[in-house]
Amino acid sequence: MNLMNQLPDVIINTQDDGTIVEWNQRAEELFHQTRQTVVGQPATQQIFVSPNTRKWWAYLQNTLKELDYWEGEFPFDGPDHEEIWLFIRAKSIVLDNNHPGIMLIGTALQHHEIRDRAVWTALDFSHHELHNILSSVGDMVCKYNLFQKALVFVSPSCLKVTGYTDHEFIDNPALFWDIILPEDRANAENALQTIQPGQVVNLDYRIRHKQGRIYWVRNSMTPILDGEDTLVDVMCAITDINPYYELSELKSQLIRMASHDLKHPLAIAMGYFGILLEDIGPLLNEPQRGMTQWITESHELMNGMLTELADLEQVGMKGIQHTEKIDWLSLVDKVLEQSALQLDNHQHQLSIERPASALTVEGEAIRLHQVLFNLVSNAIKYTPNGGKIAVQVFVENQRVYTEVQDNGAGVPEEFRPKLFKPFSRAKSPDTAHIPGTGLGLSLVKSIIEQHDGEVIYRPESKGSTFGFWLPLADPTTLGTG
Repeated sequence: MNLMNQLPDVIINTQDDGTIVEWNQRAEELFHQTRQTVVGQPATQQIFVSPNTRKWWAYLQNTLKELDYWEGEFPFDGPDHEEIWLFIRAKSIVLDNNHPGIMLIGTALQHHEIRDRAVWTALDFSHHELHNILSSVGDMVCKYNLFQKALVFVSPSCLKVTGYTDHEFIDNPALFWDIILPEDRANAENALQTIQPGQVVNLDYRIRHKQGRIYWVRNSMTPILDGEDTLVDVMCAITDINPYYELSELKSQLIRMASHDLKHPLAIAMGYFGILLEDIGPLLNEPQRGMTQWITESHELMNGMLTELADLEQVGMKGIQHTEKIDWLSLVDKVLEQSALQLDNHQHQLSIERPASALTVEGEAIRLHQVLFNLVSNAIKYTPNGGKIAVQVFVENQRVYTEVQDNGAGVPEEFRPKLFKPFSRAKSPDTAHIPGTGLGLSLVKSIIEQHDGEVIYRPESKGSTFGFWLPLADPTTLGTG
């Protein structure tokens, strides 16, 4: 103890719970408290009283459990509650009673040292806290430098997501790309190289874990500008979303199975009922004929629902299969020609406005035909007999717009936010009797978005306008009205 009193440094020993067990003469002079007064007392009641110093003390205790030694600038509560900063060397020790403890050896700092070192210590503390936060989150957070084409920061949580440590990613710049499956790598590279300021890109792709398993992740990419507003880095938050894909695949299998297994017995029922109806039809009275009509419409509705459900699932899972250049005006003419019988049956008036010159889009013709036929059929179905239906095709901003307007019942305002969602139907007293699955518009939306387009809905004073736009395949060929 005499040797400790002769040293110019403050020496304080505590138990691991913070109870003070040693207090040298330099500590008595600095804190104006004798050894007899503080020994046996909690440090949080003597030298770490304020919320700020208690936070630092808790940080030091946790750090020494992991590192065994720490040094740096450290705040204490001095006389009259002023904050005193010392440069300390802290080490885990074993006390005389074989209990774990902490030894603090502190050196007083000059005023300019206190100011400068406090800043660096605060930064070190913030870095440690950030390290702990990033280690605890499930996402792999990393920063990709576009000029170096390499990761310049990787959070420790990368170990949970990929099986590799942050040091392995930093030491081997190619590792970030090597773990991405080759067939997905081009999309990931293109997303990083083409990202624009202010844009956030979410991209799903597959990676190979260090242990060999392959699974899906989602990379949320956010561009970062430097002081000169130059795009330099991209922050990436990579999340394991494989459970979502596994659940989605299971759902798809169930839908495909249900659609296939139900369509077969339904086709048999429809066929035999049609044969039976031919034989007994002339013998039925008016109420009975109404019943048979209801059965026929129910069969058709169920068949249509199964078909649309299968189509929706196929489009969602497989996407667009075969793209080609499409003469858009010819496709529109074909749809309207196929709808002519429906229009005549409902005594609708059809008008069409279109450019004089040809327009070309790129996509899967059978799916785009399905989209437009669906919208025209809906307009016919939801417009009372003798109504007016207008089809308009025009070009704007290198996009081909196709819109179908009717003067039917329209969509009640409370149902409009649900449009284009699966199984969503806008029901009103005027349309309650009209059969439908609630899948048609969601299928339209899915197909159009996979063609890089967008669906359109616009309420009219009477009726509605539904439509979509598609990118013009040849922007130099602009149709004129």
